[in-house]
Amino acid sequence: MFKITIVDEESANAATYARLHGEFPGCRVKCFDSPVSALRESVQSIPDVLVIDDGIPEMDPIEFARRFRDSAGVKRLLIFLMSSRQQSANGNVVDGFLPKPIDADLFMILLHRALGLRDARNKLAARAG
Repeated sequence: MFKITIVDEESANAATYARLHGEFPGCRVKCFDSPVSALRESVQSIPDVLVIDDGIPEMDPIEFARRFRDSAGVKRLLIFLMSSRQQSANGNVVDGFLPKPIDADLFMILLHRALGLRDARNKLAARAG
């Protein structure tokens, strides 16, 4: 089972996120509308993928990604930022960007690829260690 955490204040995207359960059997999705709540939760339940909307309240999304990664204490967490602006990925904080408005099919494709990459990394790490 893998875990996805989504931080998005837009309830309109909820239907897209609900599709995750059908696309990824055994997947656990947690949605937060507040980065503060998501940070509190990260200590107890570290996700495999974190998706952040660029319009989250209370905190800059890049700063939130940095804090989340630090508080979770993991480096292999995949982080994606949803944005309506064209941006370049900052490999130290964010692994990639999703265009807004969110395209459900593109979102699913990206998650399939990201989770495949995660599995490949885990296999390589197991061989090396």
